[in-house]
Amino acid sequence: QQQQQHIRQPSYGTSLTYGSSPLRQTVADSTVLEMSDECSSIDSGKSGCSLTHASAQQLLQQQQESLKRLISRNSTIQSSLFSNDINSLYTNDTFITNNTSSNTIINSNLLSLNQALPTNYDDYYSPDLDVEKFSNGRPIFTKRPLKNWELNDLRSLLIYPEIKSDWKNKIPEIQSPYPNINFKIQIIPNYLSDEKFIENLANSDIYKEANFDLNFKLKTVTYIIERARLRHKQILIDSFGIDPSNFNINNLLNNIQYDCYFKFEWRNIIENYLLNLGIEYQCRIEFKSKISKLKKIINEKKINSNIDKKSIKNSTSSLKNDLYKKVLVENKLGITDDVKLGIWRDVQSQVYKKLNMDGWEVN
Repeated sequence: QQQQQHIRQPSYGTSLTYGSSPLRQTVADSTVLEMSDECSSIDSGKSGCSLTHASAQQLLQQQQESLKRLISRNSTIQSSLFSNDINSLYTNDTFITNNTSSNTIINSNLLSLNQALPTNYDDYYSPDLDVEKFSNGRPIFTKRPLKNWELNDLRSLLIYPEIKSDWKNKIPEIQSPYPNINFKIQIIPNYLSDEKFIENLANSDIYKEANFDLNFKLKTVTYIIERARLRHKQILIDSFGIDPSNFNINNLLNNIQYDCYFKFEWRNIIENYLLNLGIEYQCRIEFKSKISKLKKIINEKKINSNIDKKSIKNSTSSLKNDLYKKVLVENKLGITDDVKLGIWRDVQSQVYKKLNMDGWEVN
């Protein structure tokens, strides 16, 4: 998303820490009205993250253990989902991920939703992240006042970096407690190439009810991955003493132990994607609602042309936006592109405010 875009940096509040509130945004130069397929992408996390020595060693040990499990699985289960090339971080070889269809699951387990969800979140967040947490160990910033957030947060938590040992090398199906909502487990390993990570995450179930265009989802996660790769490089430089000259043009070292995202970075990518889509979904819903209200008032005005300007002002006071009054009071019976863009910005501003992102510039 680097072409035709510029980046605005808001004031960083002292309460904002790695992996919490959104800190960066890109803005398309093209005018966007009904939808914002080219509009802002929000990425949470600083440009770099310096870890303590103890935390860095802890993460490296976890990475080694994860890779050992992967190698062990490859050597003992030739037909498993993970028998593909371990070097897929450096290639674009096809990697099979689970869609829980009858064709991909054979004799799989059946789990309740609670059984399918993680039970421990210790390695889901940076070991140096010092924020208030819920009783289950998740930071309080993981709860957002956005439409369908809880549902899609659950979907995001059903994405795992590897098959759990108690699943016996089979990806379980989930027995949903809700009659009209299905859940699935998806495997997105942290050693995938960035291209495959993007493809798999964009095709996940997160906010599938929004029916976002695939191209919009791909561009959103691409931006997030690009930022994540740069932050990962900075972590390796700052906390592991890696010489910057050792990285290739793709910001890789060609050493899978170091090039894999750490578990908390992997989760941060998923949560950033969840947050981006959640904000977009909320903005689109509120935008359509405001446009619908405005069109209704305009239609009423067309029917009764004798309404004076004072009564029009009164009828629009509940909308609390000068844009609406400008359209009606100045006797403009259409909604121009400029007005639509202004309404979109107003919607963004209100959503950001609700998320305690007041410092963000609206685009």
